[in-house]
This record gives sequence, structure tokens and C-alpha cells, in this order.
Amino acid sequence: MNKVILWASAHEMNADQQDELINREIGTLYFIAPTLDHSLCNLQRGDDLYQLAQELVEVAETLQADIYQPAGNPLFQCTLGRVLERSGSSVRVFYADSLRESKDLPQPDGSIQKVSVFRHLGFSPV
Repeated sequence: MNKVILWASAHEMNADQQDELINREIGTLYFIAPTLDHSLCNLQRGDDLYQLAQELVEVAETLQADIYQPAGNPLFQCTLGRVLERSGSSVRVFYADSLRESKDLPQPDGSIQKVSVFRHLGFSPV
């Protein structure tokens, strides 16, 4: 059975992530609404994290989806986990496992530019 996927990341999927989720037909893909996406990606002190987490869970429940790569700061991630735990929801949250490859590139002015490439290894549920 294919599960519905709710992509809630601040970033677009890379080719390896698309391959895992779309080309292998893991499930139907939905993207969060632009207003919810903006709220998750631009969290500020004083924002109601609990309400935002509830909203994300409600969207996932309505779609009968699992949430992939939810955006938001670490405090939001914790709040999302608590909301899911307390609600008894069957929604699961998946995060990408990746291998980080970093290079230091010396610049003509003597500074160092750091370039990091993240190689997708797969998605894992929390």
C-alpha cells in the first residue's frame, strides 16, 4: 500500500530524494500550503509553536499522510513530536539521512569558502 507523503521541508527535493519518494512510487506526494510553509520556515520568538504543530498534523491527518522533512527550528521539532505523541495520531514523521561532504576552498584574498554537499542516504521515521 502506498502512503501519502506530505513534503514539509524548507528545501526542494533533490534528485535522490525524488527517486526514493516519487520514482519508486512510495506514495502520492503533496506539498504544504504556501502560508503554512512560510510560517514553518520563518518561525520567530513568540510564535505559537503548539498551534502550528497542530495545524501541520491536522493537514497530514486530513490527507492520511506521513510528514517528510518538516521545516522549523529545533524547538518546533520537539513541539511537533509532543503534539503527535499526545494526539495518538497515526501520522509519522520522516527525516532524511545524509552524508555531509565538506571542502575548504582557499580564495585569492586569503579567506576560505566552505562548500558542503549533502548526499542523500534515505528517509527514516522518528
